[in-house]
Amino acid sequence: MSLFSTLGIGRSGLQAASIGIETTSHNVANAGVEGFHRRTLESRNPTARTHNGYMLGQGVQVSGLRRAQDQFLGVRVIESAGTSSAAATVSGVLANVEEYFNEASSSGINETYQEFFDSLSDSTADPGDHGLRQNLSATSEALAETISRTAVSLDNTILDIEKQLETSIEQANTLIAALAATNEAINASGDPVGAGDLLDERDRLAQQISIITGGNISYSESGQVNLYIGGHAVVSGVEWRELSAGTDINGDPKILMETGSGDVDITSILEGTLGGNLEARETTKGYLESLNTFAETFADAMNAQHAAGFDMSGTAGADLFSYSTGNEAMSFGFSSAIVDDDSLWAFAGATTANVGDDTNLQLLMDIEGTDLFTSGTETGGEFLGSLLNTVAADVTRANNDAKATAAKADDVEGLMASLTGVDLDQEAVSLIEFQAAYQASAKVVQAADQMLQVLLNTI
Repeated sequence: MSLFSTLGIGRSGLQAASIGIETTSHNVANAGVEGFHRRTLESRNPTARTHNGYMLGQGVQVSGLRRAQDQFLGVRVIESAGTSSAAATVSGVLANVEEYFNEASSSGINETYQEFFDSLSDSTADPGDHGLRQNLSATSEALAETISRTAVSLDNTILDIEKQLETSIEQANTLIAALAATNEAINASGDPVGAGDLLDERDRLAQQISIITGGNISYSESGQVNLYIGGHAVVSGVEWRELSAGTDINGDPKILMETGSGDVDITSILEGTLGGNLEARETTKGYLESLNTFAETFADAMNAQHAAGFDMSGTAGADLFSYSTGNEAMSFGFSSAIVDDDSLWAFAGATTANVGDDTNLQLLMDIEGTDLFTSGTETGGEFLGSLLNTVAADVTRANNDAKATAAKADDVEGLMASLTGVDLDQEAVSLIEFQAAYQASAKVVQAADQMLQVLLNTI
């Protein structure tokens, strides 16, 4: 009887060592997989048996595989992923937008605006000189084209963001459904600790959802994870809610989450790429609105003053600049008639004035120093300078936020990796230990077998 027990003990040792080697091998194979959590073998002593008054052991019993984890850190990893993703998205978009206002070249708005007034000033040398008039027409076209091009670029950025919002919502819904399905699989496994691969997938999905939407999570005793956005449960166990895109009364995008009684607007509480793109869109829209304000106010002032003067034929001046209401900057243009005929510049102050009269030309030049903007507190140049300063300040702030949140996210993920990651040196030691245990258990089985053979041969 005792020899058979010895075989059983040896068998339990072989089984435990084999599972230990398999577990360690799994760790080694996944050492480079992002989000993988180290597994460790848990074993215990089975209940001892009594024989002739002695308490005898019955080997070892594998009680399970434990996944290295820290739920507190897990919550922080998910939250920091959403915050960092939002900041990085804003920084990336605004960095591109800043290029539209690039003053390093002569194509910048400020530069072409100054060149326009410089050309007006040059024309005072000889108001009747066709070369100076043609140069003024060219700088006027350049200013109009620069304003229009910049506005179109800003509008394209807004349209690109809106398309990206739709794509991100589709991706989020796919991931949200997958997380609910993973929760269901974890629940079905009946092992909230040992279902390591499912738990890894659970955490990966939660982090990917947070990267898109932001939010936070909570863990349940069953091993499932619940994910929230601003207190609204997007995933609760095996139940999940779909996100969708809509527009508000101003035509701006909004993000909705379905509920049992309808949809709830979660636009203002989103982080991740969705929240970052929404913020970047709002900021970019603000730049475009400022350009619209500039184009309309500047054009109206120049046109009104030009209409007060007279061209070379004694005719009142026509409009210099044109725009369409609602998209003033994008549609901003300069008179093609004046480009074709520079004599239409209305520099004179009266119909009977001579060709060299610059009365109205001087008044057109005065507009440069007139406080037309920001409730009569800024000139056109100051207004554009404030806009460029705002863009630069926004880009700097966004870049600093992106760096700070990325550093925080890296710190949290680094701490999580140090607690749950695979140490190949330690795994190598574990392999040696399990191999030695396996060999020793095999020796036990071999010895018991030989003893049984001897016993059988003696009978």
